[in-house]
Amino acid sequence: MCVVVVVVVVVVVVVVVVVVVVVVVVVVVVVVVVVVVVVVVVVVVVVVVVVVVVVVVVVVVVVVVVVVVVVVVVVVVVVVVVVVVVVVVVVVVVVVVVVVVVVVVVVVVVVVVVVVVVVVVVVVVVVVVVVVVVVVVVVVVVVVVTSGLD
Repeated sequence: MCVVVVVVVVVVVVVVVVVVVVVVVVVVVVVVVVVVVVVVVVVVVVVVVVVVVVVVVVVVVVVVVVVVVVVVVVVVVVVVVVVVVVVVVVVVVVVVVVVVVVVVVVVVVVVVVVVVVVVVVVVVVVVVVVVVVVVVVVVVVVVVVTSGLD
């Protein structure tokens, strides 16, 4: 009877240790994946913003140089007005596109992170509940069996 109790205790301890290790490994892996995803998204957003800003600056400089040359060479007010309108439209379109891209990326990252966290929490809770139920059933069975032997 003592051997049965010792075996049951060892099995319960091993099961609990394995469950704890699995839960810790799953949580660590999820945290690492979430951190990597967030870092990659932030780097991509920063690169996109920098590229867009550089392109806007280059376009503005080129347009300004063209406007100056046209004004100096031709001195036509209509051309200057058209160029300014084009620059304003390009800048507005670029800014709107950058803002939309950044918002979409941030929303997607937040949704992915929330879904991953919820799934991990649900899996961990289910695993813990199953392990606790199994341990309780094993203990009850051992107690019933050993009490019948006395």
